[in-house]
Amino acid sequence: MPAKSEPFLAPGSWLRTRLDFSTTPAFSELDRWKRGQRTSPLEWVGVLIERLTRYSSLDMIDNMFEPLGLKDLTFFLATRPDLTSRIVSMSERTKQPTFQHVARQPCFEPDMEDAQGGGGIFGAPGEYMKIIRASLRATDASACDGPAIPPAQLLRRSTANAMFELQINDGARKALQQAMAYVPRLNDMLGGIPSATSKDWGMGGMLIMEDLPRRRRKGTMTWGGRPNLAWVN
Repeated sequence: MPAKSEPFLAPGSWLRTRLDFSTTPAFSELDRWKRGQRTSPLEWVGVLIERLTRYSSLDMIDNMFEPLGLKDLTFFLATRPDLTSRIVSMSERTKQPTFQHVARQPCFEPDMEDAQGGGGIFGAPGEYMKIIRASLRATDASACDGPAIPPAQLLRRSTANAMFELQINDGARKALQQAMAYVPRLNDMLGGIPSATSKDWGMGGMLIMEDLPRRRRKGTMTWGGRPNLAWVN
């Protein structure tokens, strides 16, 4: 890792506006599955939600960040020098059991023009844990499921349950299983789950459909990404 005073050498290849995400559909059949490039599907889902609800991603600051007391989170890193000075640079494994600094930071782009929900929030781990804690509260049987949700709960109980409902058919499930088995890099990003492990897909991510002793229980939802972070587990 670089010294604390060492500046970032170059931003990454992250696209600054949603219009830059011009990925076209890979197929139209419902019995296929493919991991999207970068986060383009989520970005376009975000556009759809904004148009249907007339809420922008920036409204999250008022509706979610502030009620949960989240201060160290931002879509626009260039506007928060206090966070920029604390951000951790990315590194990569070498053939030796060591790490080396990466000159080109793959997911570091301080000058974003749009609030990108698929992979555009910068923040401290403690703030992320507050979001996870609030989401987990919604899975409790006593959680509120009405329109007036306590800020500390974040989601309706029915919304949290829907995240774990199976969403794909047999053909897509087979394609998911094959992708995890035959693309080691993709499987490694998701925690190196044994390739033969039964998997499925829910609204919130990949579901582990059998117990993995000392690792994950059946029904665990997980997903990860290029920075080698497993953000749901």
